[in-house]
Amino acid sequence: MTQKMALKRNHHYLKLGLVVVFLTLVIGYAQAQSKGLPTPSPQELAQVRHQAESGDPRAMFQFLKKSRNLSNEEYRRWLSKSAELGYGPSLFRLAKEEVPAIAPTGTKLMLAPRIVSHKDRIQQAHEHLLSWAKEGDVESMYVLGAEYRTFSNLDISKNNEGIYWLRRAAQAGHPDAPLNLALALFESGDSISERTEGFELVKKQALSGNCISLHLICRAYIYGESKIGLPRDKAKAQEWIDLLAKYCGDDETAIYPIHSRQTK
Repeated sequence: MTQKMALKRNHHYLKLGLVVVFLTLVIGYAQAQSKGLPTPSPQELAQVRHQAESGDPRAMFQFLKKSRNLSNEEYRRWLSKSAELGYGPSLFRLAKEEVPAIAPTGTKLMLAPRIVSHKDRIQQAHEHLLSWAKEGDVESMYVLGAEYRTFSNLDISKNNEGIYWLRRAAQAGHPDAPLNLALALFESGDSISERTEGFELVKKQALSGNCISLHLICRAYIYGESKIGLPRDKAKAQEWIDLLAKYCGDDETAIYPIHSRQTK
């Protein structure tokens, strides 16, 4: 093998590794960023603040989500007050922001005692989220679904329960739920039919210009996707690469072995 061929092969493997890392990051927590929320008008923000100041814990949480320039002190004040009133999403956010400590013991790592109370707080927040969701609170439905990996990893609930609540949140109009439902079904669906449904929903998001979804579709057609029985398809991959470049920029295609035709 010539040096040139070896360099080319290594460059390809590097790109493939970057794809895997990228997808791990975007799938891991697209849900946390609330990217679907539009920027609220001053009038809308003032109305939400008025409701928050009147003692509505849901409005308190929405105010801190919608406000772009809250100080850390204000943020903590609204979050703590909403949690004190038993609002599930606030209790969960407070619990999750407290990262469990890890203490070394000899040559092994051992979870510090604090992790027990951390899991207990996540469990308590989950119970409150369920209560609010069953009463029709859309934000609680969304958090139950968007955080399904957290709850599953702690043996609090199962993946399919999270998918159920994401469906409910999407049906109720939560702006971030459709993308996260698509990703959850595609990545964690219990059957080929569920994962295929997720793939089609990801496509729908991609056609609207969502960059995370476009990357997933490009990768699926370039490398194939065994979990839904999808073979490699260079022609379709090229179409999606072109869309990725159109909506997200030519630089986004650099990690793939196929590039946008407009850059050739």
